[in-house]
Amino acid sequence: MQLNPQQNISDNHTIPENPNVLGIPISIKFNILLGVHVPSFICYVFIIVYILTHKNLRSAPNNYSLLFLLILQFFGNAINIPLLLYFYKCGRVLFNNIVFCYIWIFLDRNIWSICIMLVAWASFERHILVFYRHFFRTKWKNICLHYAPPFIIIIYYVCYFLYVNIFYPCERSFDFQSPLCGPPCYVFNTIIMWWE
Repeated sequence: MQLNPQQNISDNHTIPENPNVLGIPISIKFNILLGVHVPSFICYVFIIVYILTHKNLRSAPNNYSLLFLLILQFFGNAINIPLLLYFYKCGRVLFNNIVFCYIWIFLDRNIWSICIMLVAWASFERHILVFYRHFFRTKWKNICLHYAPPFIIIIYYVCYFLYVNIFYPCERSFDFQSPLCGPPCYVFNTIIMWWE
């Protein structure tokens, strides 16, 4: 293989900024997303209503974190999926507005990060409920180990993403032709990305 002396070798390793990078046409992505998420909304509503209307399921300690998770995922999908569908249909974000981009990025990153931590906490809590049930006998331990952690996780991530999305000192450029208006500027700081 002959190399052109004018050719930059690092150009061979660049990633194209085309939204069709993986070879899947946008119309197919749109149809798959629409076809999968309409039934998922119905399932979310059915499961949430079923748990909330049955007192034994609602009051079961092992369903507390999972109910938080279901409700957050439902709202995350209800907010994010229509915005992504609009992007795939029209090729641009819904509103060419910086405030809209900040809100979309904040909600998207925040909800998914909270859900990841809630799954981790629910797994840990399930272990405690199965093997160390006696930890939940006193009211104080019940509050500290059962009711408070989901709220602490939510408050922590809301504060964290408020800081990194709005107050973090970096120059942000918005691309209204890409999902979430392009990546947030803090993704280029490895320390913040490791912390996230």
